[in-house]
Amino acid sequence: MGKYKVTTWDIACAAGVSQATVSMILNKKYNVSFSRETVEKVEQSAKVLGYVIPKRRIKKDYRTEKLIVAFCPTFTNPYYVMLLQGIEEVASKRGYGVFICNTQRDLKREEQYLKMMAAMRPMGIIYTCNPSPCFKEQVQDLADIIPLVIINNRENISEVDAVELNNTKPGKLMAEHLMSLGHRDVAFISPPLTRRQQQRFKRVEGFVKEYEKAGLKDRVVVKAADEEQDTDIPSLDSEYKIGYTLTGE
Repeated sequence: MGKYKVTTWDIACAAGVSQATVSMILNKKYNVSFSRETVEKVEQSAKVLGYVIPKRRIKKDYRTEKLIVAFCPTFTNPYYVMLLQGIEEVASKRGYGVFICNTQRDLKREEQYLKMMAAMRPMGIIYTCNPSPCFKEQVQDLADIIPLVIINNRENISEVDAVELNNTKPGKLMAEHLMSLGHRDVAFISPPLTRRQQQRFKRVEGFVKEYEKAGLKDRVVVKAADEEQDTDIPSLDSEYKIGYTLTGE
């Protein structure tokens, strides 16, 4: 079994500081001031753990690759596939390659990919959905050293650049459409409404509010799949199966 290679992530955990702080201190980048205590704590942790700073040659090789990383929660949803195709099309025209991290909404996978970023050193990172809340600090630290943008709901990460989507509006438009056709008793069917899927809550909220304005809130039924279904790796037709099953119920 090969010897474990100590990373700046390990040092950050041992010293109780961010990975970006470890990187700047060990690489003698003192354009940002750190307290003597912090510098000593990082250097001592690196020494105890046996950390070896990568050779400059390796660092240069990575930077010659014009690479963008895109985080995606699933390939089974056509929405994310279309986003990735758009990203790749624009990147290709400008001479960039795209490395896709399919997290499958699994926390361990997402954590593993985040740890890879320090070694890969891409020229940019795009999150096509909100990062998991438990990785908020890691994503913010990455954004300090690598250009990073999130496509989704901004409220979960306030210090990172984001392309904000109005997820309330689709629900509102659907409700307006149904009411214009004379439908008063309606149901809203949804995949699991879990804490990680805030955009789903927003769409339901927009839908229900429109019926509430018309005095018809009590005639709206919201039916969501069980939360445990969000822990399973989705299949190509998982969302269709959810819709079929809930419609039958």
